[in-house]
Amino acid sequence: MMAGCKIYIVEKFEERKMRNSEKKFIVGMVCEGEEEKESAGASSSSGKIRDGKRKVVPCYLNDMCSDSARKVTAIGAGKRVLLTNVVRSPSCLRITGMTKVITKVCDFPVDMEAVEAFIKPNVVSVAEAKGSPLKRRLSVCGDVVEIGDYVESPSCKRRSLKLEEDGTNVDVVLWGEAACESRLIESGDKVTITALVKDEDRLSSTLSSVIECSTSEGDEKKGVIIAIDDESGFPVEMILESGDSIYVPENVNFNFDIALPVEVSYVESSGLVANICVFDATF
Repeated sequence: MMAGCKIYIVEKFEERKMRNSEKKFIVGMVCEGEEEKESAGASSSSGKIRDGKRKVVPCYLNDMCSDSARKVTAIGAGKRVLLTNVVRSPSCLRITGMTKVITKVCDFPVDMEAVEAFIKPNVVSVAEAKGSPLKRRLSVCGDVVEIGDYVESPSCKRRSLKLEEDGTNVDVVLWGEAACESRLIESGDKVTITALVKDEDRLSSTLSSVIECSTSEGDEKKGVIIAIDDESGFPVEMILESGDSIYVPENVNFNFDIALPVEVSYVESSGLVANICVFDATF
């Protein structure tokens, strides 16, 4: 057990359910600070060496009602945190009943190259993705040949796709915001989906997954924004004076706190805003 562990939250902590069980737990993906990584390497006799190939690891918490559970689930990705009294194994960290979650910490170095590689892994072919070992993290590019229904319940959002490339296809299950974002994808679109994980017979999205369309952009349009729904996640719906809606994905920078109404010009690609300008200022 460690007295203190500096971590950078790569993917926010969220509630999960064990397979074939009603038992729940909390997990987030974290990267230890560079100082922690060095001290871990110096403790080889204790069995606490970090796996050099896995710099981003899961951090688990089983007590759903603890103060630690409340705190970690309220912290977003990209934050630095200090955890006291955590248990380290070669492949993960575990928060215990003795752990304190401290969010007011000084800055510390983080291997951002490892973080970036985890958030946006290399793009592989559909054939390579389909034949990958279990739990491999990857990005894939292919043509959308099948689109399942969008399913939303109080506990989850879900949608299935089938991607094809050179006669090989693979099933992809999108969860959460990725499923919501996929509602604007059409059959025939060429897409790249990042940060997928290989399951037994499919690929599944993660919290870092982003869908990028490769179709050509449309003509520039103009409109006046009168309302912005920025509370329902991405893509953010913005309602125009004409009554039409446009949808802004997470990778398009826009100030959603801008005073309304506001006149904009924008370009759409596959139903999503690819570029948007306000009063000749590009965001």
